[in-house]
Amino acid sequence: QWVERLFNVKVAPVDRIPFITIPNKWIVFAKLRFLKWGIDKSTKKFGRVIFINPYAKTPKRSWPLEHVAALIRLLKQQDAWGDVAFVVNIVPEEFKKAQKFFNKHSLGNTFLFTADHNFFQLPAVMKLCDLIISVETSIMHFASALHVPVIALMRQKNPEWAPIDKELSVVITAAQRTDWVRDIPVARVMQDLDTVFRTWQM
Repeated sequence: QWVERLFNVKVAPVDRIPFITIPNKWIVFAKLRFLKWGIDKSTKKFGRVIFINPYAKTPKRSWPLEHVAALIRLLKQQDAWGDVAFVVNIVPEEFKKAQKFFNKHSLGNTFLFTADHNFFQLPAVMKLCDLIISVETSIMHFASALHVPVIALMRQKNPEWAPIDKELSVVITAAQRTDWVRDIPVARVMQDLDTVFRTWQM
């Protein structure tokens, strides 16, 4: 809107969608990583993959790992999500701590990932997933750029930062304006996941 008013430059909504061109080297990397994890859609082992990014720059804007584990457990209890594998994105500096946390929880079919060598590791792995669940970071915009459905967990304060691709995104906001992303309950995400399942026919 600012660009249009200041410079009279109009960009159609479809042309505003970001894009990422991933070098083939990293696409191969992601496919090999999936095979290492035992995720092989060609053999129908794990029909769908959900990528969860709980990390932001501050703990208040992050989603607690306890919430991530609870969400995974709840999904595993539902027949509609029985064939799902989970890839949890971990920032490199928190990887060892997260590894200890998940080792204490027998979740199964849950794999930790961190982009520790190259930027393109992240979008390459995301591209192979069927759904992204992310707190309000650049990752939710990567999802739009990759045309992967995304559930964005956001505060009420900055609605302008919501994913631009409205057809493939659902935004869950914290209940109160003073609430942070960490305050979004697991039950609310589960509710929207059921809607996503029906709408996008994952």
